[in-house]
Amino acid sequence: MTNQIKSEAEKYDYVIVDAAGRDSREMRSAMLAVDLMLMPTKASLSDLELLEHMAETVETARDYNPELKVAVFINMAPTNSQSEKNIAKQLLKEFPEFTLLNTVISERKTHRDAFSEALGIYEWKDSKAKAEMSCLLKEIDNEIKS
Repeated sequence: MTNQIKSEAEKYDYVIVDAAGRDSREMRSAMLAVDLMLMPTKASLSDLELLEHMAETVETARDYNPELKVAVFINMAPTNSQSEKNIAKQLLKEFPEFTLLNTVISERKTHRDAFSEALGIYEWKDSKAKAEMSCLLKEIDNEIKS
């Protein structure tokens, strides 16, 4: 997988690798080849407690890919997510391995509706969801360029 990612990176400005949301061979292989790893997380304590394991995994990957950046963003948050974001910020202070992005992607029915119609969020009619995604993409681009 690592060789395939590197080969694709020679042809494209951006290569996106979607590894399952768990520690896996695919995720570890991708970490050896990518510039930026995105970790969506819910801001619940149980989800955020997994960061300790991921911090160790990231540090091991950085032995082989010292340029690896890891950005965490809150996903599937209630639309009133300020308290969850504050919890995440506090917990992430303990893990300098990660950068917390400012964008929060809210849990919106529109995501399920667009998916069921085989459409992307930009093809759907929810301006708030589009705005959240635009903010996230800008932050990702800034992380890549920094």
